[in-house]
Amino acid sequence: NLIVGGNTTMNGTLIVDGQVTFKAGSDNNIALGDASTDTITIAGEVNSNIIPDTNNSYNLGSLSKQWNHLYVDGTANIDNVAADSATIGTLTVTGDTTFNNTITVQDSAYVTGNLDVGNNLTVATAATLASAAVSDLTSGRVVIAGTSGELEDDSKLTWNTSAGLKTTEALTVEDSAYITGNLNVGGNVDVTGNVTIGGNITVG
Repeated sequence: NLIVGGNTTMNGTLIVDGQVTFKAGSDNNIALGDASTDTITIAGEVNSNIIPDTNNSYNLGSLSKQWNHLYVDGTANIDNVAADSATIGTLTVTGDTTFNNTITVQDSAYVTGNLDVGNNLTVATAATLASAAVSDLTSGRVVIAGTSGELEDDSKLTWNTSAGLKTTEALTVEDSAYITGNLNVGGNVDVTGNVTIGGNITVG
């Protein structure tokens, strides 16, 4: 056994073949390296929790020196998430969430609060919404599928809750039309097939 009561300085390499216990002593501090140019290599595996000394004070990585991939098999409790892009298997949101770029949901997303996406939201399978509000649509217009399936409305095709469907251009019916109310046509009616009338015709 070697017992040293004072300080020990070694300029060479210290090799210990056995268990090593570092005690912090009276200042309660253990320092590994004395400059940012020093490197610390851990060849073994960590077998304990890694807990910071004070809450909300220290970072894991920096803007200029970032960690690569993060693997977490459990719950990540994060107050705020800022991501350039996100690919998520199942997303559960219990509060308000804001994404400034792109989020891709591969499987399911459960949102009980508000979800604000500043750029694109891509859903690989399906999206079930209790209600949806599209800010660039105009009230009263009929929604149609535009280029690449994008939702848009047509200024020439409107819907009135009391009067029904109204179009300012020609309306083409490919198959059959069943009208239980009144049909008001301001222009011509061209019929290429047969017309069957079960009631009266009043011509003004």
